[in-house]
Amino acid sequence: MPGWVAAVLTFGVGIVSGLVIAFASTVFNAWFQERRETRKRRHGVLARLHLLFEEAKPEPVLFLAGIDQERAQRNGDDLWRRWREFRESFFEFQFDAPAPVQRAAKEAATHLTLSIQATRNAINEADDTDTAPALKKIAEQAYNVASDCIYDLDQAVTGRKLTLDAERRRS
Repeated sequence: MPGWVAAVLTFGVGIVSGLVIAFASTVFNAWFQERRETRKRRHGVLARLHLLFEEAKPEPVLFLAGIDQERAQRNGDDLWRRWREFRESFFEFQFDAPAPVQRAAKEAATHLTLSIQATRNAINEADDTDTAPALKKIAEQAYNVASDCIYDLDQAVTGRKLTLDAERRRS
């Protein structure tokens, strides 16, 4: 075989190898970028969920209801409005996730909704001395269940155990 043929073959193999490597790295980079953006979106949704959840604690809101019921009702209504606005992006997050995350997200959404509504009911009846203590207890129990569900959702999304109030209560 003449030397120029060997050089052309070596050059051709080098170009083809380079193209294959470039294509593979482009595909991998696109996959990795999409995965990173998906993870970033999930963590953003979880951060918003935690913020809303922290503001949904029944103790401070119900304490305020004993002092200024009208303001507490506005706070409860504002919390409910913010949950309704956030729900759509939370459901998009839920439907775009693997099955364990979907189940945990569904439970978290259900129990957070119940917790917020139980708190609103307790605010509305804060001046009734007969039903207020029972409604306060129901609101706190609903909040604790929602806390457990959000803890489970965090575990499902991140794949690791987190130290939250829910874990402290379980132990």
